[in-house]
Amino acid sequence: MMRRRRRRCGADRISELPEEILHHILSFLEVKDGAVMGEVSTTWNRAWNSLSSLNFGNSYFLNRLDWTPRINSITHLLAIRQTHNICIQSFHLCLPYWPIWNPKIQNMLTALVACNVKALHFTMNTGKDPDYRYPTLPHNIFDVKSLNVLLLRGCEIELPPSNPPIKFSSLHSLYLQFVVLDHLFIQALSTNCCNLQLLSLHCFEGLTTIQLGETLSKLKKVEFSACPPEFDEVDIRAPNLVDLEMYQLTSHLKVFNITACKALTSLLLSDMIVTEKWLEHVSCLPELQRLHLIKCKTLNTIDISSVSIQHLVLHDCSLITVKLDAPNLKCFSYRSSSFPTLKLKAPASLQPKIAFDSKSPDSDWYSKLLIFLANFSHYRAVELSSENDEVIIIPNDVRESLVPPLYGTDRLHVKFQNKLKYSVVDIVDSLLWISPQLDTLSFHQADLKTLKFIYEDASDEDEKPCCTSLTWKCWRHKLKQVEMQNFTCMEQQELSNYFFTNLGLITDEVVGASCENEPSSGLGNLPRRSKRVRLPNQKLANYICGIAKRRGRGSTGLNRIIRVGRVAVGKVG
Repeated sequence: MMRRRRRRCGADRISELPEEILHHILSFLEVKDGAVMGEVSTTWNRAWNSLSSLNFGNSYFLNRLDWTPRINSITHLLAIRQTHNICIQSFHLCLPYWPIWNPKIQNMLTALVACNVKALHFTMNTGKDPDYRYPTLPHNIFDVKSLNVLLLRGCEIELPPSNPPIKFSSLHSLYLQFVVLDHLFIQALSTNCCNLQLLSLHCFEGLTTIQLGETLSKLKKVEFSACPPEFDEVDIRAPNLVDLEMYQLTSHLKVFNITACKALTSLLLSDMIVTEKWLEHVSCLPELQRLHLIKCKTLNTIDISSVSIQHLVLHDCSLITVKLDAPNLKCFSYRSSSFPTLKLKAPASLQPKIAFDSKSPDSDWYSKLLIFLANFSHYRAVELSSENDEVIIIPNDVRESLVPPLYGTDRLHVKFQNKLKYSVVDIVDSLLWISPQLDTLSFHQADLKTLKFIYEDASDEDEKPCCTSLTWKCWRHKLKQVEMQNFTCMEQQELSNYFFTNLGLITDEVVGASCENEPSSGLGNLPRRSKRVRLPNQKLANYICGIAKRRGRGSTGLNRIIRVGRVAVGKVG
């Protein structure tokens, strides 16, 4: 029995796995590591020699002196798989910085074509030489009919003289990065790659126009980025295009035509020269749901009327006037240090997200900010975001001259990217002025801090001067209970004094609450004037808070603390 147990314990369970699972394990390794695994046992060697996913990584050709033997070894690996009729599912190869193609690379690619490769990632390390000339891509790579995914980086693409020049009949995803090409390649692509679904061009040269015709009926997504200065025309007529993204176009496009893309649902334009005329296409796109305009500095005016748009993002644009009529808008995100004149027609369920910042905010900047925020006063939930908390502290002179902008908002969430410089009381005071009828207030920089407010009907006899000229009452008139979450004991103490002071109670009233390690804490039911608990000094207040913590853990109501306070006062007195 003991021998059988030892044999079972010493058995190679991994080698007993099916070959498909061994292939899956080896597919996560680079070729140099997979070859080592092939030396472990006969089972692993068999799995290695039949592996259909070969990833040589970025460091396979570190030494330029031995790159020719390594090319020979790659050709040998492909020959083994060709002998056993193994199709290459995935092939990743990064060649060294070398301006002249070696004939051995031609042989390697010929063997790759014979293995019916499905996904090919072919990268040439361009180095840092500004005078580097891209090597011409070998023509036999265009003969791979089985290709589904092709990524080319760091080469010049010239079409072969054959007819047709491209035989990518199965290609559905094409990624071109740091390449030199011309319009003839794009034309051949449109004619011979009828199954193309994704086209991505990044940092390309030589191409001045993009014309994608109706022959690309299966094309779903197109990406352009870092186009050359001479690039001046985009004409896309793919009938089933869904997603179009364009980045970093420094040139002014003479032609921008996408009106034939009736199925387009997402359009992103970033860091490029955009004119108001471009946005006229939006009304002609009946299915457009997402529109992102980012860093479009030349765009000053937006006038959009669309029943299909659901997500609108305007970030870092130099906008002066924005007019938007979108009855189905679900998400509106705006980020900038300047604020345009806004006319927004959107459903009440919209949750706006507004990000702003200023290095030197003055009264004029705050006035423009508050006027801009007033456009969102009738939306229930609003999110604000800024790098620093200084810009959220509204000066007193600005408060006296303007009305709180978000007086109709119920839920306000604020994000701070940098460490808070102001106290929690200052931040809460400013946010409650911005939105004076909140049910929930939350803000965070590292930890999320939340305040939940429960109200009672405002009393007519309890008039306060803060809202005499307004048609609505702020939180000071009807606040009944406050629940605090994730605040420190010191912050809870400061907030307790703040709320009692603003409710017209004596300033030395303190209500104890559990610290930040408790799930929640609160002020409980805030008493009216006839139920005040007078605490003679800070020492006694701290004493009562300590008793409340020991005797009333888990209870956050003021009545519990009042009872404890009376006992404490009796003992001390």
